[in-house]
Amino acid sequence: MAVVAALFFVPSSSGAPAPSLTVTPGANSYGGQQTTWTGNIGSTGERRIWLQRRGNQTAAWADVPDPQTGNRFTRMTNRDGSFRFTFPAPAMNFVYFRVASGVGATPAHVFKSIHQDVDIQLFEHDAADVPLPQTLAVGTAVVGEPFSLRVDTAANQTKKVLPGRAVTLQRRTGPGTWEVFARGTVGQNGVLSFGQYDGTNPAQEGTFRVRLENWANNGDKVGWFLSTPFDVRFLPRPEPVSSLQATPRATSFVLAWTLPVDAARARIVIARRIGQNSPVPTAPEHEYQTLNDRTATTFTDTDVQPSTTYKYAVYTVSAQGIYTRLPQRVTRVTPAESGGGN
Repeated sequence: MAVVAALFFVPSSSGAPAPSLTVTPGANSYGGQQTTWTGNIGSTGERRIWLQRRGNQTAAWADVPDPQTGNRFTRMTNRDGSFRFTFPAPAMNFVYFRVASGVGATPAHVFKSIHQDVDIQLFEHDAADVPLPQTLAVGTAVVGEPFSLRVDTAANQTKKVLPGRAVTLQRRTGPGTWEVFARGTVGQNGVLSFGQYDGTNPAQEGTFRVRLENWANNGDKVGWFLSTPFDVRFLPRPEPVSSLQATPRATSFVLAWTLPVDAARARIVIARRIGQNSPVPTAPEHEYQTLNDRTATTFTDTDVQPSTTYKYAVYTVSAQGIYTRLPQRVTRVTPAESGGGN
């Protein structure tokens, strides 16, 4: 082994520098991105060099083909043994590369390439008073409410951004078949949005995917990439109650409201806060009572104190946990406690 090491790493003539190799960028590149290779073969004189690679430290070295011709990738050194050339980064991670010649080879460079990535999120343009429940699928939209599909190609800018890269939004039309739904380009932050959609067109519902198109720019040649499928489905939001009233009694409040005809309604939720200076009640933080009778039009609150301000909000809720966009609210003060005596 000592003789082999000497052949590869000891200069063949006095005064020649030690073999070296630097690859820029040396990490965090996509497969196909242009990288620059500089170094010295460790021997003076112009000579032919070529690239070799292997999958691990014990595997045999194999010559690397030229991506243009398919033949062995070769270049020439300068008289001092130095070299500089460009070559696309491999798509595979933790692959060893070196520059070889008839008299030796450079130390190996380990590539730490990054995989392409696409994250799709459904973004509500006008969020309701109560967010959609986390138990719903991430691609859930509300019928009639605007949304867009937000596509992140750089994992929140933790990966390299390719601004201007063409992106195609595709919709599944059948088993193994897709159609172009929309087109766009990657922004400077690696993000783009498709829409605005309104949740009323059946064509906006279904299974979608994103295709990052081939990227060729300044020597980069990054191949296309597909996201995992993303399901978009529409669910209705229940209609709010109307004509909410709160009638104070000596020891209670009677809430009454009118219900619309609405098949989406599954239950009624009452939120409450106490005190004149308290903020308005909101769900689910201040939920006080749930009425599972979807047809209920009254509720009597007997847990009250005299001369006290009570604030109520009445929501309708669907079976999927979607709350009405805005509740009906009312504020009332209970009567003072009646005095006794002769």
